[in-house]
Amino acid sequence: MDLLHVLQTNILSIIMAIVVIILLWKYMGKQSSYGRLPPGPSPIPLLGNLLQVDLKRPDKSYMKLSKTYGSVFTVWLGSKPVVVISGYQAIKDAFVNQGEEFNGRANSAITLKLVNEHGVGLSNGQRWKTLRSFSLMSLKNLGKGCRSLEERVQEEAKSLVKAFSEYGGMLFLSVTSVGT
Repeated sequence: MDLLHVLQTNILSIIMAIVVIILLWKYMGKQSSYGRLPPGPSPIPLLGNLLQVDLKRPDKSYMKLSKTYGSVFTVWLGSKPVVVISGYQAIKDAFVNQGEEFNGRANSAITLKLVNEHGVGLSNGQRWKTLRSFSLMSLKNLGKGCRSLEERVQEEAKSLVKAFSEYGGMLFLSVTSVGT
């Protein structure tokens, strides 16, 4: 009876060890399949870096992480890698100097479900080009070149710059300024 108990315990331990090894192997393979990513905190399997990011104020968490890992780093939100770019120079380098590399949009299941994979804002590739071309033609037909529309855009841009400058270089959520 005692020998049977020892064998059952050993077999259970071996099975658990094999399961853990397989999970780790799959997780490590998934990470390497994303290619070269910028440095960042080590993720926890399945959770990623969710325990290190304040989900109510992720901007503060990202600023703290940028002090450790630099202005471009990777965090894992669950099993998805997210490259965070912070700081004026890093953003300029990414979107102006290397625009072709950064011109895609992340597709999450939730946003695709909400918009039913339609719309200019969340499209990619050829679909985005077609929708953008159609939108610009429609705007042109509605008076894109008219002085009144141009003045309105400049007025809105000035109010946005004013709203941003009120923060005096401090950290803020731009969504609240843009949305109002």
